[in-house]
Formats: sequence, C-alpha cells, structure tokens
Amino acid sequence: GSAGTFTPSVQLYASSSYSAWDIIFGPDAPNVQKSYTKTDARLSFVHKGGKFTASAFAENLENKAVLLRALRGGDDFIQGSYAAPRIFGVRLGYHF
Repeated sequence: GSAGTFTPSVQLYASSSYSAWDIIFGPDAPNVQKSYTKTDARLSFVHKGGKFTASAFAENLENKAVLLRALRGGDDFIQGSYAAPRIFGVRLGYHF
C-alpha cells in the first residue's frame, strides 16, 4: 500500500482598494491600499498511520507590500502596519 496521503492546496485572496482610516486624501494617499491579490500554496502529507504529518508551504507568492492598518498621530505623523512578505517553510508534526 501507500505510505500516506499527499494533499496539495492553493488559496487565493483578492481585495479591492480600501482606506486604512475613515478619511481618504486621494488614490495615492499613504492610508490607501490599492487592490491586490495574495496567493498561498501548500503540499501536506499525512502518514498512513496518522501519527506523522509534514507540509511545505509558500505564502504571499506575489510578495506585495500590503497595508493592513494605519493611523495618523500628532503632527500628521503616519504609522502603518503591513502584512508579512513572501515566506516559505516546512512544518513537521508527530502525534503521540
């Protein structure tokens, strides 16, 4: 028989443009995130006994800087938080 099961998956997220706070100063303002897509891919493996698992993944394949939130403080200082850049990794698991 087989050693286990491989499962590929792809997730696509698409967003229209949005403002990181209520006031929009124009389409190129620092608080406006233009439309974007985010693609994640994963290949998972589960051993036939179910005790061992492994997955390889790649997240944010587009590697775009995506503004998640922003705020305007005193003196019009703007602080923003961005999504993680492209990342690759492997996860291993063992169930006792």
